[in-house]
Amino acid sequence: MKKYEMIEIQTNIEKIYKEVFGIPDIAEDTNFFEIGGNSILAAKVVQKIKTCLGINLAIQDIFEYVTVNLLISYIAKIYNEKTKMEEERYCNEETKEAFELTEIQKAYLIGRQGITGEGKVASNYYVELECETVDILRLEEAWNVVVVRQPALRTIIDVKAMKQKILTRVQDYKIELLDFEEDLKGFYELRRDMEDQVLDISRWPVFDIRVSKLKDKFRIHVSMDNMILDGTAICAVLDEWNKLYKGEVLKSDIGKKTFKDYVNYLKTLELSSEYSMAQEYWNKKIVNMPPRPELPLLNKNVNGEFYRLSTVLQKEKWNVLKMLSAKYGITPSNVLLTSFSEVLYRWGKENKFTINLTINKKALLDSGYAKVLGEFTDTILVEVNAGKKRNFIEKCKSIQNELLNNLKYSSYNGVAVQRDWTKEHGFLMGTAFPIVFTSLLGTADLLDMPGKISYGLTQTPQVWLDYQVSEIAGKLYLNWDVLRGKYDDGVIAQMFSCYLDSLEKMTDRRFWETPQKNHIGNFQSSLPKEDRDATLIKEESLYKGFERSYLKNPDKIAIITPKGQYTYCECYQKAVKIGSYIIGKKIVGILMDKGMLQIASILAAAMVSTTYVPIDINNPKERIKTIIEQASVELILTTQAYLTRLKGMTCENVCVDLLEDKCVQEVIEEQPYNKEAYIIFTSGTTGIPKGVLIEHSNANNTILDINRRFSIKENDSVLGLSNIAFDLSVFDIFGIFEAGGTLVLPEDVSTKEPKVWVEMIEKNSITICNLVPMRMEMLYTYVIKNEISKESLKSIRLILISGEKVPLDLPDKIHSIMPNARIVCLGGATEASIWSNYYEPKEINNKWFSIPYGYPLTNQKYYVMNADGLICPDNVPGELCIAGEGLAKEYVNDKKLTIEKFQYNEDIEQRIYKTGDRGVCVEGCIWYLGREDTQIKRRGYRIELGEIESILNSVTGIKASKVVYKDSQLLAFVVPEQDFSWEISDIETIIKGKLPQFNLPDSITILERFPENINGKIDMAKLCDYANNKIETKERLENNIEKQIAEVWRRILGLKETIIYDVDFFQCGGNSLKAVEVIAEINHLFQGLELEIKDLFLNSTIKKISLKVEDELKKFMIVEEGTI
Repeated sequence: MKKYEMIEIQTNIEKIYKEVFGIPDIAEDTNFFEIGGNSILAAKVVQKIKTCLGINLAIQDIFEYVTVNLLISYIAKIYNEKTKMEEERYCNEETKEAFELTEIQKAYLIGRQGITGEGKVASNYYVELECETVDILRLEEAWNVVVVRQPALRTIIDVKAMKQKILTRVQDYKIELLDFEEDLKGFYELRRDMEDQVLDISRWPVFDIRVSKLKDKFRIHVSMDNMILDGTAICAVLDEWNKLYKGEVLKSDIGKKTFKDYVNYLKTLELSSEYSMAQEYWNKKIVNMPPRPELPLLNKNVNGEFYRLSTVLQKEKWNVLKMLSAKYGITPSNVLLTSFSEVLYRWGKENKFTINLTINKKALLDSGYAKVLGEFTDTILVEVNAGKKRNFIEKCKSIQNELLNNLKYSSYNGVAVQRDWTKEHGFLMGTAFPIVFTSLLGTADLLDMPGKISYGLTQTPQVWLDYQVSEIAGKLYLNWDVLRGKYDDGVIAQMFSCYLDSLEKMTDRRFWETPQKNHIGNFQSSLPKEDRDATLIKEESLYKGFERSYLKNPDKIAIITPKGQYTYCECYQKAVKIGSYIIGKKIVGILMDKGMLQIASILAAAMVSTTYVPIDINNPKERIKTIIEQASVELILTTQAYLTRLKGMTCENVCVDLLEDKCVQEVIEEQPYNKEAYIIFTSGTTGIPKGVLIEHSNANNTILDINRRFSIKENDSVLGLSNIAFDLSVFDIFGIFEAGGTLVLPEDVSTKEPKVWVEMIEKNSITICNLVPMRMEMLYTYVIKNEISKESLKSIRLILISGEKVPLDLPDKIHSIMPNARIVCLGGATEASIWSNYYEPKEINNKWFSIPYGYPLTNQKYYVMNADGLICPDNVPGELCIAGEGLAKEYVNDKKLTIEKFQYNEDIEQRIYKTGDRGVCVEGCIWYLGREDTQIKRRGYRIELGEIESILNSVTGIKASKVVYKDSQLLAFVVPEQDFSWEISDIETIIKGKLPQFNLPDSITILERFPENINGKIDMAKLCDYANNKIETKERLENNIEKQIAEVWRRILGLKETIIYDVDFFQCGGNSLKAVEVIAEINHLFQGLELEIKDLFLNSTIKKISLKVEDELKKFMIVEEGTI
């Protein structure tokens, strides 16, 4: 008999006697007959004892045990016998033999190993219950009765055998009382310890209960592992505990079935036709089933710690939601799920994704399991197809129908479905569906607990975000339990806030009935606002800027080349001569070497309102022909040197170097204004170049903004390295002429010679360099290696860098050789008139992955948008889209591509250009993340090649790197500094400590320099040619260890073919569960070995795991021989 139970009996007997006899005081030796007892009063006493204590007595028992203390002792004896009988009944019903785990229990067990990269996570349920007072002894005794009544609370897990066992008897559990009245810090430390703890499931108890005493209240801390009880069962246990604590007498019936019966039922089910049909259904469905929502992830190591965001929706609003749900024929759970999916869509990368739902299998079983408590959880996958313009009702019904249809085939368990999906889609490691929705609506609302819930948290292996809903006392409780470090806390907080705002809006019928692409609440976006300035929008020819400078200062030097220098007047006269030959031509091509004639030809085209098409002299004849035809070029301005290249072309040509002796007019009448300035051809994905048609006003806006923003004046000069077929040349020419400055041109052969650049800068006191990053790197390297004096470059005041991603260390390198230069990083697209954004890197944060894109230029606007044209929230990557005055008119003669890339967006009511670049907005700043085609999927992981490059670049001595994905292989190429001494194996060792296993390159090649294309960018086609001989050759097994491990693989994976040494375990059918079996067999095969599951994940080929085994065996032998 427990002490609190004896006190309860004594208190009740004294109370009964007082009521029956009407006397104020009752003592332990009070005699029934001496206070007036008789048979009628004895009958009343018997009845009240039955009501209060649940004990059946006879009247003669009252006569026999005449004093109060004798009666109490007798009742205590009966109570003890009854409890003993109940205990024996419950304990004897459960077998002492171990039995199998369910699939979900096995999944939990694997999650504890920490092999999925989320740390060692237990399936832990933690709750704090607040009370004004607590009788600790009574609470403890009530809990021990629950332990006796519920076999699940006596369960332990044999981890190695992957089985569970129910103990027949266990010792009384002691609840610790901790005093934190003066130690609030200690209270929070206890919370942190209990909410994230990993209980030892191989030893009883698989729960932890403690009580804290605070200043004016108590907290009951309950921590349980879901290995033994699901969420609904835990609520039922707490409800039973509360009833016993309050003194209620509970029925002893716990049902005819046991949890072992359930496990056996699942095994039997696998042999049924129902199971086969369900398996067939899912096998077909998973082929096209999308992956998890791709929310923005942090590249952080996580340690299994979770945190919670929670709120309560009050009765009034919750009742409105339920009423509207019923009106539209949708369950409240599906309404909440649909709203959750809308938020996931807006913060995710794709509009099609899959959410993992938990279901309680007990609800689908016969009534015999109603009283059985255990881990009955299963999962079911639900596809979401978001982003379509539909009303909210239709979206809810779509998800509801999907769920109901999938539930018909739930006999094939959800863990198996996920395992099949990972195999089907090559998702070989990690967590496939970590975003979970758990609805407890209708299960926990009638339950009570020994206190008010004041705090709680759940953590589950292979879960990153678990959204749980439950109804308690008519209110809706919402919890988001989040794996800390997986997502940015601010992003999750913004999502949660938006979701709550969605629930508020849902009380309005218009929210349900109005078609929208995305039904969510409000969220804040820090996208930079457009800076408008009408004075920059000039509907005039680019030539007008040159003309104003010519009229103002005709004798000012306009162009300097190795062959001589030319004034504005001389350039004007040459342009007039050339222009007279192309008057009336709509489109002319320009094909000639760098020099004054080339620039004069461009000026001539602009002068006579003719659209010019710059053609690279290095283009093969076939590409020149394609450009001429695509742009409908009527005439080519060229020189004698290129006449043979133009043979067979359909258009005319004029040799501008032969015009000197011909008599032409000195002035050309102003021609009718033609908006179309130039057509620049860029590489097309189909192999056919695409011509971008830019109007004068587009380019004028950019040029005037840059000149004003960076104070470019007539005393400035620019080094014109860019090929005229690259749009940086447009600024070099028209930007400097508009300012009245000087354009300094090297010969074509010198555009890749930094020695020549330095000489030209020093000789001509050049003030502005407009370069791509690679050429800036070349300049820096030349100056440093040749110990060029800073004096040679002292005239440079402004460096404009653009064309590709700027390395983090480049600004510091520039300042080391040009300390006074102002550095501006620019970005944009040919389709948006040279540049659209700028950033001045005054301070570099080493944690950055690149220099930011920064902020839009005047009259231009940047958006980060998802695939459906909706603005992405802050920190959410999307496609960079440009709007504003710089947008090109079209792709010439390519209506389909124009419609695809230049679109009118109804949501923002603007025309945009879809760049195909990935970007993100963080605190009002735009960041460039790379091209869509630089992001690949490998082993189910989305990998950003730029991340690998960043890590390689951090290795001391590596100047630059590039990573390509070819034939399912990650191939890295690095350019070292001159005194680089690392071996490739050294580089591999360094980056292994910084990159996840699935991000590691399959090979690393050291190059003297990267191959370049005409624009000074890396020539990816040539680089990929270097990769042809880098694919690793597969070989046969070499030694006995490899052969023995291969045999283990063959047997467990059911393989028939010969295994080669570099085949990947996961590519030939392996998964987490099979990894457990393989490691167990390897440890058994090689005595003394203690490999862990993560060892196979990190060494997933026969070769690698064999080397790991060899290393471990060597260590073991050293210990055995007494060396250490």
